[in-house]
Amino acid sequence: MKSSNKTRCAILGILLDGPSTGYEIKSLMKRSTIYFWRESDSTIYPMLRLLAEEGKAISEVVYIGKKKKEVFSITEDGESGI
Repeated sequence: MKSSNKTRCAILGILLDGPSTGYEIKSLMKRSTIYFWRESDSTIYPMLRLLAEEGKAISEVVYIGKKKKEVFSITEDGESGI
């Protein structure tokens, strides 16, 4: 399986648990897969944008105080594509 397909499935799987930011996804992947598979920011964030463009995920900008965060959620199309 190509790395981009693994990344796609991993991100969609994480989003099944609930909405997450790119940072939260990267942190979870770092804690759970670091010993056998690593993903960098340069892979995770573009994949999140691609999943949003494809309609597999949606993003929403939220503000926590003055800090802006982009939160991603999986769509029904994303759930069926895993």
